Amino acid sequence: MPIGDKLALASLLVAVLAAIPAWLAIRPQPRPSKCTYAGRVLNEETLKAIDGAKVSLDYKSYPYVEDTNKEGIYRFVIPCAGDSAVAEVRVEAEGYELYSREVPLLEKIETIRLKPTNRNDIAPRTQTPITNTPTPSSLSDSSISNPKPTLQTVPLFQDGFEQGTDLWNKTEKFISTEGRTGKGIQVSYFDKTEKFAARIHQRMPVMFKSGKTYRASTWCKADEKAICQIWLGDSGSNSTPAYEHEVSDRRQGNGKWQHLTTPPLTMHHDEDMYLYLYSINFGTSATYDDILLEEVRNP
Repeated sequence: MPIGDKLALASLLVAVLAAIPAWLAIRPQPRPSKCTYAGRVLNEETLKAIDGAKVSLDYKSYPYVEDTNKEGIYRFVIPCAGDSAVAEVRVEAEGYELYSREVPLLEKIETIRLKPTNRNDIAPRTQTPITNTPTPSSLSDSSISNPKPTLQTVPLFQDGFEQGTDLWNKTEKFISTEGRTGKGIQVSYFDKTEKFAARIHQRMPVMFKSGKTYRASTWCKADEKAICQIWLGDSGSNSTPAYEHEVSDRRQGNGKWQHLTTPPLTMHHDEDMYLYLYSINFGTSATYDDILLEEVRNP
């Protein structure tokens, strides 16, 4: 090859190599697969750190829970969808009002100030003498307040686990055990590959209809370190987004049976729905029984 051609080829290679960094710089960078949300919890009045506050982070109905340390600091590193990741943070501490709001997740560092529940500023009640107390014979219709009408409900699905758990999808260790009435199911969170909680779920056997209202309930028993949660929602389809319809209820365990009931959920369009039962906090278990799905109707 003539020397002139060799020099031209070498110049071309140098130009190509020099352009590679610039080309890489303008390429769209992949979105992060994990989000970090951290912060500190303080007393609103004294600005002192609150040790042991429970910080819950609900992202796409997946609950993550951490306790603050002595400096009031908490930190979450969770899988997320990138720039649009938004979650609900909830902070609970004894002697303070509940804190709850939506937050963006990407590298968010936040200071949360909790307001103390000061009961000393409540004025003592004074007794007022009662005069002209109506007797039963003098009561009129106007003196009797009309009770509020109760909601009418229609049962759609019930499961007490008497027939086993074949219809449920399980992602964690579970066992059939003694329930509140007959058999129940115990969901245990001992697998660290499950990042946020142990859970079982089932696709509901009825189609949820547009304009109609539904709610779900269950009984749960867990110790004080565990958290029970029932979640009713959709996972989306080709034409509808996921989590467009969702409601849940959650209770801290206390060693006794507790009744969990989701708020009423009104559908915007027809959709298949799923019911999830969670055991939150690693190393704990929650026992469930007597699940009920109802349609709620106005009287």
